[in-house]
Amino acid sequence: MYFDFLIKFLRYGGGSVIALGVDVGMLLLVAYATPAPYLVAAATGFVFGCFAKYAVSTYFVYEDNRDDDKTLSIVWFIAIALCGLALNHLIIYFGVEHFGLNLFFSKVISAGCVFVMNFFLIGMIVFKDPIIPKRD
Repeated sequence: MYFDFLIKFLRYGGGSVIALGVDVGMLLLVAYATPAPYLVAAATGFVFGCFAKYAVSTYFVYEDNRDDDKTLSIVWFIAIALCGLALNHLIIYFGVEHFGLNLFFSKVISAGCVFVMNFFLIGMIVFKDPIIPKRD
């Protein structure tokens, strides 16, 4: 069971690297190629990264273990993504405005926190993965 969990976590990590590349690429493109405020750029990158994350999660990590109700699974995924977006913005805002960190470093910290949260919530709620540990 531990080995299965580790493999799933590593696959999720690999997929997250792809989604993070999309996210950060769009963040930097919008932040530095347009006059958009940095939080708008962060939201844009996050949304594009979520599309990539959903595709990777569905077909590479969890092998589409969703319930029969695909619509409900997508709604849960979006709800978790919105929580991730809120956490992303809070960390980036506080990192830039209150701790004097640059945008990229704040994003790295945010990505780590959102990664852990998403791994467990998406696994437990969206895909009902039996390998993800649950508290009873």
